[in-house]
Amino acid sequence: MGVFRRGSSRHWRYQRQAARVLARLPQLAGEAQRLVYLRSINPYVFEELLLTVFARRGYRMVRNLRYSGDGGIDGQVWLDGERYLIQAKRYARAITPAHVSALNVLTRQYGCRGLFVHTGRTGPKSQALLRDFPAITLLSGARLLALLDSERPWSLNDGATLCPSSSGSARITTTSTRTAHQGDATVKGGLHE
Repeated sequence: MGVFRRGSSRHWRYQRQAARVLARLPQLAGEAQRLVYLRSINPYVFEELLLTVFARRGYRMVRNLRYSGDGGIDGQVWLDGERYLIQAKRYARAITPAHVSALNVLTRQYGCRGLFVHTGRTGPKSQALLRDFPAITLLSGARLLALLDSERPWSLNDGATLCPSSSGSARITTTSTRTAHQGDATVKGGLHE
């Protein structure tokens, strides 16, 4: 599905661990147990897990060759023809508004969209920011588990999402589509297209 340049042995180890996590998830009974399990894995394995799933689903994606010094970007994926910067947070608690704001700054800087993926909770302040930052899409809870389930078709637009209405409040929309993009790559450090 594309080119993988050899990264560090740590990268390969985390990628193998991510594959084992993906094999283990369907054996767990229920969404709550799956989320608890995801919260217990190494944060770098969680990053690799997401990138592995996107690649397996046929999406074009980019891995960084290093985990630290990545500028807050854990990878990139092209969904429905648009480039998304991925911010992955393997948390048990609530994400902070500062994390959401930081991803918004990066999406504006690079002129693309953002995918904030996490295993924790999304508090009211972060939810408000997400409504104010339409370039960022949140992927957590049941939507995250749907992405990780290889037996189910998945689209970024599947499930309920908060969309700003003309009155400024949020409304719920539901759609279902699937678009796949082929190819993946690994880059050293910064961003490229």
